[in-house]
Amino acid sequence: MIGIQNDIIAEITAEVGISAIDFFTWGHIAMGFGFFALLSFLHVYAKYVKQNDKFPIWLAFLITVIIGIFWEFFENFVLWSWGLKFEGRQDSLLNASMDIIFVTLAAAFYLLLWKLLIKPGEMKSAYITYTVYLIGFILMIIFYFVGKMMTP
Repeated sequence: MIGIQNDIIAEITAEVGISAIDFFTWGHIAMGFGFFALLSFLHVYAKYVKQNDKFPIWLAFLITVIIGIFWEFFENFVLWSWGLKFEGRQDSLLNASMDIIFVTLAAAFYLLLWKLLIKPGEMKSAYITYTVYLIGFILMIIFYFVGKMMTP
């Protein structure tokens, strides 16, 4: 039986996928950063290259959240049924919900950076923002693997 202290952070492998935060959390944060960064390229293309607002930045955020939700269903039903899920078990409702929240928070963080760093009509500020995105994404990948190595 898992104690209440382990409902928050997985301390042993048996708690992975059950606790709110486990070493796969870093991957979900990276997913939020990565998909938002990629989708925001469409916004930059539409706004600065095509000179239209057909792909607003909030749409990149919304699609990222939808991808995060879709991934949890895919991971916990399709990958699980194919036997490709970690230790062959589905995520708990708490863990799956927190995974979606972490994807959303990561995308929201990048959206906030976007709003703070991009100056209207300045392509240079878009490049600076993408540099920050890239550095953040690389750090999340590193943290994911460090977290994975720390779990027995």
